[in-house]
Amino acid sequence: VIRINTKKRTKDGFGFETRTFGKNDENSRIGGYEQLNINYQKKGLETFTVLKIKDAESSIKQDLVQNTYVDNVWHQRNDIKGSIRNRQLYCGLGVNYQISNNSFIGASFNFNRMFNKAVSNIATTIYKDYAFTEESASDIAKPGNMSLASSNVYYMGKIGIVDINFNTDWLWDKDFSKVNTLERYQEYGGDWQDKAVHTKTNTKNELF
Repeated sequence: VIRINTKKRTKDGFGFETRTFGKNDENSRIGGYEQLNINYQKKGLETFTVLKIKDAESSIKQDLVQNTYVDNVWHQRNDIKGSIRNRQLYCGLGVNYQISNNSFIGASFNFNRMFNKAVSNIATTIYKDYAFTEESASDIAKPGNMSLASSNVYYMGKIGIVDINFNTDWLWDKDFSKVNTLERYQEYGGDWQDKAVHTKTNTKNELF
């Protein structure tokens, strides 16, 4: 629910605000966003617009070691490397109107579109009693996108002596993701065995 009640400005008109953010991490991954806010007011009317574009990338690097002591000593090492890229396009629109000193009405609409892609590589080596037993490697690619839209209409005020606070919302989202995995496995003294796994997920939700 978005409801904005502001004190009346001394002068009506347009207001503009811009924001810029950027970063560069230790692995030379660059990201940032640009945002533009536009506001307009005249008498009891207020409108607002928000536009945002974001592009961010991050990296993952982990080395995990696990030792298990049972009848034998098992040593497992996992080397994980990967990167994630997220892109976003956002737009928000809204209007508020002051009917009287005690009555307000307004509406808003928001749309959010996000794209992401994750790529990772997992290399695993297993030793039994400190002797090499097997190794495996997995290459994983996970692209996806999501769309989210929402709206709100409200009225707050009085009709006669009756206080009214009315809100109605609408929400819609759609999410698609795909995972492509290539697994390679080899036991000591054996040949590499390859296996490809592909999955898709598509969900849609709507709420009134």
